[in-house]
Amino acid sequence: MVSTQVRPFDLAALIETAQEQKSLLEEKLPSLRGPRGGTTAAYQKGKKEVKHLERRIESLESLSRFTPSMRVSKNSSPTLTGIVESIGEDENSTPEVWVKWGDEEEATRSLPRELSPYEVPQPIAASDLPREPEEEVIYTWLDPNEIELAQGTQSRVAADAKAIGRYATEMMEERWDWKHDPPVIFDDGTTKRPGDGHHRINAAWLAKQQILCEVRSGTLIDAIRYSCSSNQRPSLHRTNADKRQAVEMMFATLIEEFGSLDDIPRTGRGKSRTEADWSNRRIAEHVGVSSKTVDNIYTELELNAKITHFTEGERIEVIEADNLPEEAVVGELGTVHAKDKKQGLWVDWDSREASFIHPDFVQKTDKAKPEPPAVENGIPQQQQETAPELNGKGKASAPPTSVEQETQQQAASVGLNGKGKQVLPDVPRNEAPESLSVSEEFSTTPPKPESAADLSADMKHITTTVVNNAKYFSREDLRVVIGVLVAEHGLDAIDEILEGLEKKAG
Repeated sequence: MVSTQVRPFDLAALIETAQEQKSLLEEKLPSLRGPRGGTTAAYQKGKKEVKHLERRIESLESLSRFTPSMRVSKNSSPTLTGIVESIGEDENSTPEVWVKWGDEEEATRSLPRELSPYEVPQPIAASDLPREPEEEVIYTWLDPNEIELAQGTQSRVAADAKAIGRYATEMMEERWDWKHDPPVIFDDGTTKRPGDGHHRINAAWLAKQQILCEVRSGTLIDAIRYSCSSNQRPSLHRTNADKRQAVEMMFATLIEEFGSLDDIPRTGRGKSRTEADWSNRRIAEHVGVSSKTVDNIYTELELNAKITHFTEGERIEVIEADNLPEEAVVGELGTVHAKDKKQGLWVDWDSREASFIHPDFVQKTDKAKPEPPAVENGIPQQQQETAPELNGKGKASAPPTSVEQETQQQAASVGLNGKGKQVLPDVPRNEAPESLSVSEEFSTTPPKPESAADLSADMKHITTTVVNNAKYFSREDLRVVIGVLVAEHGLDAIDEILEGLEKKAG
């Protein structure tokens, strides 16, 4: 059996302390906003702390209904009563009431919301019973044309045309039971709007028949909320899209009534509309969906409300915040490119690739995007002024110190690696700037000359160097070099150069 020991505490003092903390934090919240009233991590943290204190005050106040030795009953079983032995909180600050039920020897733990103070019922004369004003309900036949169907009270995504046709056929063949489940209509004195029965009303219009309706006094919001709850009945199957739309419509009516998502009352106190507990759980019960579905949609709506404070093209800066993504760095800058109600802001970052980020992690800034360095011929200007001649491996070429080294450099310039294999130049493809045409500057081979007179001085020098230093080349290197020269410049041109070398040697 679980121990009945609870942490000793002064209930009144705890409530007073929590209320003081909440008041101080609410006064401090405006000062935690960022520039231009933007949302900051500190502000969001403060709001969460205020809500936490509100829940704690509520739980402590729920304990104040009970005192030791009080007789209580279980809400789930009102006839079962017991005596309160102690009240308190567990190690997680959850309020608890320890009750000894009936003939049990030891007390067991219950939550305050599961109990009610027990009062011995007293006989009351029927004439003394309070009478609540009954809602005026009128059953009347209406022409479908009198009912406004175009004001968004239908919580389904789309109408079922087959069902409408089937209903209309039964009406025209006098097989329709008009008194069974008549549509509920809300009348504000000017307009009659359906809370349910949209398919039946459309069928009556198609059959050119009047339809029996249950008419109540109510506004557009009343009609929408009734529609969101009534369509969970199994008359027509609801799709997941229908359920989502119903939840979104419920939130829309609450935002319309209370001003914003944050202002929707969620404390659970009272039963009147202005004090209603419109928690996600209650909305789920009202619409007939799971709490997880409502939680997900609430999160999307909350995110959507936050991203509306940002506009595309606006500059933002990452701020210090809890749970900051690993790739984000405090102080980094970016530009808002797009917004998504499920993922947040799509940002073009100055220093890394674009990505999504939650608006809680950024704030607006006036810091401009740094200008890129000037570019000429595809090379930054500073690099043009200082870049030395490179050897193709990112290193500056040093002047040759021997005939062998000169020969190796000349061979490398025509694509030889000194090991009998030709190496293709590492030239980027399709990356030339638009302002430059593909010309000799980007060509890997020079144009084929018609005679030796058209050979460039560089090519003559390469040929002469190769021939004069043949002993430094392998047999395969010589074969490749001669083959390249003949293929590119013709056998006649190479013969002329070789003849000239022979004459000089003679």
